[in-house]
Amino acid sequence: GENQSALELQTVNGVQFKSWFSGIGLGLDYYRYRTIPLFLDLRKDFGKSRDKVFIYADAGINFGWPTETQKTPYVANDHFGNRFYSDVGFGYKLSTGKNKFLLLSLGYSFKRVRESYDQLYFTPLDYGSPPTPKETINSDLNRISTKISFEF
Repeated sequence: GENQSALELQTVNGVQFKSWFSGIGLGLDYYRYRTIPLFLDLRKDFGKSRDKVFIYADAGINFGWPTETQKTPYVANDHFGNRFYSDVGFGYKLSTGKNKFLLLSLGYSFKRVRESYDQLYFTPLDYGSPPTPKETINSDLNRISTKISFEF
């Protein structure tokens, strides 16, 4: 596992009906590998006052977009596949004005990353190279996240 923090930016757009919110989110996540999560967001507010407790759940697809330093060196056809993404948690919604809120939340996120590539073999022999087998690395990345969000 990783033991350092990583930046995650998200935007979620949707509709609110009473205490329920549903929307589509898009993000940029730098945890271990840079990825772009595209997800459905569902949130439920609790309480009668303007400041409320909420729970949320996100699920969707995680698109791989690694930096050059995150790719495996000395391979050919390096490809990061699209895999599952999820995030669940709870938080507190603070009113900062008319229809404006500051959201503080704590959550657990999971993203699956799959890297596949052709392994290169170097040989000094003149009569040809052996076939290059396909290699695959599957990573299941789990983390606890804290978020500061703005709703307007």
